[in-house]
Amino acid sequence: MKSFFRYQHFFKMIFLILLFLLNGNCSIFQVNKYTDNTLPVKKGVILEVITEAGETSYPPGQVLDLKLYDNKEVEFDFYKPDTPDRIGIQFSSERKQSTISQEDFNEIKSLLNNSDLLNAKNYYAPSINISVDSRIKKSITFKAVNQEKNIVLEERDSHLHLKEKLGKYPESLVMLLEKVENINRELRKHVD
Repeated sequence: MKSFFRYQHFFKMIFLILLFLLNGNCSIFQVNKYTDNTLPVKKGVILEVITEAGETSYPPGQVLDLKLYDNKEVEFDFYKPDTPDRIGIQFSSERKQSTISQEDFNEIKSLLNNSDLLNAKNYYAPSINISVDSRIKKSITFKAVNQEKNIVLEERDSHLHLKEKLGKYPESLVMLLEKVENINRELRKHVD
């Protein structure tokens, strides 16, 4: 008789758990109510540019310059400008979202499909061959013409100095990075 009451308690617990789950209070049984696509859906990433800099450069660490989706949406890291009043304040950034114009989108898409960019090397070593305390690494990942490509640029300086790199980097790569810098600068101006 004792075992019957023990099992009865066990079955009551199972029954209550099942009742709770079937009542819809558990997320594993809930149905997505947004099947009509009313929620914004991010599409595929076509370009991502990330800068990683040493502690003596600004911004230090890793920041997202631009992530561009095929629906013109972008993500980027917002951070305060490097001004004297920020000395001693720990660096921080915040991920933001926006959209770019059709004109900017078309220009980037065109640059991504240029043959000199598609045929670019995967790695460009620093052109400054001295030991300095500043360093920067820029990673560019993009999709174009049914392929994904990753290019890494490194320099022993606080910036890449793109105008000086026209002979070293493909022209389309320089133009793309300048476009990303301009878009990033404009986006950061309009953050609340």
